[in-house]
Amino acid sequence: MTKSKLIICAGDSYTAGDELAGDLFVEGYTSTLYPNNQEMTDERKKIIEKLQKKTLPLWQDKIKKNFYESECKKKAWPAHLEQLLSGTDVINCSAPGISNEEIVHRAIDTFCNLKNDYKANNISIIIMVTSYNRMGYPMYDVNYKNEYNYASWTSGHFENKISPSFMENDVFNFFFKMKDYDRLVKSISVLSLAKLFFETNGCSIHFVDSCIWNNGLTKFNFEYKEKLQFYKKIIPIVLKMADLNPEYVLPNHHFTEQTHKEFAEQISKLI
Repeated sequence: MTKSKLIICAGDSYTAGDELAGDLFVEGYTSTLYPNNQEMTDERKKIIEKLQKKTLPLWQDKIKKNFYESECKKKAWPAHLEQLLSGTDVINCSAPGISNEEIVHRAIDTFCNLKNDYKANNISIIIMVTSYNRMGYPMYDVNYKNEYNYASWTSGHFENKISPSFMENDVFNFFFKMKDYDRLVKSISVLSLAKLFFETNGCSIHFVDSCIWNNGLTKFNFEYKEKLQFYKKIIPIVLKMADLNPEYVLPNHHFTEQTHKEFAEQISKLI
C-alpha cells in the first residue's frame, strides 16, 4: 500500500549518520565512546584515523561508498523517525560534509522527483542546517559530480590540493577573502529560498540544528555582529540535537545511535 505522507530530511553528517556504521570497518568502533565536549586526545585521533583509512578508498568505488552511506543512514534519526510514523515515507537525502547550499539543493531536487506521488500538504521538509563556513557549488564535471550535480568544500579540504583545479580560486576566495558576515549571508539567503520554495508549493518546512549552526553563531566574530540577532530570526530553529545533552559521543564527535533515536522521538512530536 502506498504511503500517504512524505518527509524529506536534508542535512550534513549529523543527518546522514556519519560514523554510525563504523563497526563495518573497525571492530567495536561505535562502542568506543568519549565524554561529550571532551578535547581530542592522541588515542582518540588514532581510532578516527583508523576508520578514515578504511573508508577513504570508498570515494573511488561508488557502489561500496553508497553501501556504507546507506548503512549509516539506517541508524540515523530519519530512519528511526520512519519507524515511529505509520503511513509515512521518510527520505534521507543527506551527506557528510556538505554545505547549506547543497543541503537545500538536495531537498528541492528530491521534492521535484517525488512531488507527483503525494499531495503537497502531505509533504514535510526537515532541514538540519550546517555551518555557514562551508561552500557549495553546482558541479557537472563527470569526474567530480555526485548524483545531485553538486559539490561542497570545508576548510579541511585545504589539507590537500583543491579538486577540480578550476575551483581553486572560488574556494580560496570564499575561505580567505570573504568575512564571516558574507558567508553567513550566503547561507541565510539559500535557507530563506528553501523556506519560500516549499511554503509556496504547499509544504511545511522545519529547520533543526545538530550543534554546528548554533556553535558557529556563538563564535560569530565580525564588525556587523549587532545584526546577528536579526538574521537568527529569519531561520527559526525548532529543535536542537545538542539539547539532548548526551553524556557520550562517537570518536569523531558525532552522536550515538541512541541519541539519534531520542531525537527522532522529538521530531515525531513536532510533525
